[in-house]
Amino acid sequence: MPTEEIVKLTRKQMARLIRMRTEAAGQEYDGTEQRRAKRWPFPGTVELRYSTGDDPNQWFATCRDISEGGMGMKTDTYFAPQTLLDISVHLPEQTFYGQATVCHCKQVEGESEYLLGVQFIFDD
Repeated sequence: MPTEEIVKLTRKQMARLIRMRTEAAGQEYDGTEQRRAKRWPFPGTVELRYSTGDDPNQWFATCRDISEGGMGMKTDTYFAPQTLLDISVHLPEQTFYGQATVCHCKQVEGESEYLLGVQFIFDD
């Protein structure tokens, strides 16, 4: 992957990424949404680490959807709400990195996976 496709997580980059994907799909959002920003399907791989640097472990998740302010994913690991994470998201269009705060983490009924929702933290 060329390094110009690895970008810092910013509001502008997220808006651009979602605009490109929705224009390419030629579709409008048609679901019910309780969030401020609509979420769109974005399958991809997500790398997660605690932002504190106290724990050298790295975990992986599968991206389910992204909005301009956050994302939803599936993971095998529980993360407590309000946990600050370093994230790297690998999508076909590009890879972006930044930080996010855990909003919720709920175990999928009858499975060992969790649905993890995070809110992006922007410097801009």
